[in-house]
Amino acid sequence: MGTDDANGAVVRIGQVRKAWLDALTRGAVDELIAMVTEDVVFLPANSPPVVGQEPLRDLYATLLSRFRIQQDVTVSETRVDGTVAYEWGHQTFTMYPRRGGPPVSVNGYGMAIYRQESDGRWRFARAISNLAPSAPVPGRVRYRTR
Repeated sequence: MGTDDANGAVVRIGQVRKAWLDALTRGAVDELIAMVTEDVVFLPANSPPVVGQEPLRDLYATLLSRFRIQQDVTVSETRVDGTVAYEWGHQTFTMYPRRGGPPVSVNGYGMAIYRQESDGRWRFARAISNLAPSAPVPGRVRYRTR
């Protein structure tokens, strides 16, 4: 992949990330699942792996029925190699209980692996998150949803 192609891929991956954050904030589970590969693997902090679209759909459907979620991401690095890309950075999740009560915030670092599929779309293939101190690392791009 040439430099122009890699730069274009970074832009398209940024669009996927923004669409993910927007869909998460709106609670749009079907839109979230459309942005992951069929063989997706999520490794959430302090939880067992979530393997496949249907288990991930179940996780988000349950979570989003209980909370409205805002996720803020500060990307530290994005790299593209052909049809695979990865990025890592700091993230904050704020969960607002739908039945009232104080919001809960957690901070940590995460890494996402994207794969460009045969339809040309970039999708999340793998993701891992951990819990960390609340201060974010310096990053080059910050995304916020409301």
